[in-house]
Amino acid sequence: MEFPGFWDSFTALIDNNPSLTNVTKMTYLKFSCLESQPAELIKHVKLSDENYEKAEKLLSDEYDKPSIVRERLYQAIRNLERSDSSTDFIRNNFYQIGSHLQFLENVGVLQA
Repeated sequence: MEFPGFWDSFTALIDNNPSLTNVTKMTYLKFSCLESQPAELIKHVKLSDENYEKAEKLLSDEYDKPSIVRERLYQAIRNLERSDSSTDFIRNNFYQIGSHLQFLENVGVLQA
């Protein structure tokens, strides 16, 4: 999942939950939600209420780059296989393009 999609989900379920402390949110972020490079980025940020915002900023500065997301999605659209004229093939490409365009709209790259 690209970062904006991940962050939208994390924000809705964890970040906007007023019953969770920042240290609890950071615990979810560090130990339950992230893997590979994003996890490495905040691995050494000490688990504390104060450092939750620091971890958010580190992730945002590194991964929340609409221009990169836009380019990756445009590339995915350009890389779709060319149609063999079958209805199923055309429908599948149509759904994939629609999904990519919806994602671009959700992250603010396209206007509705």
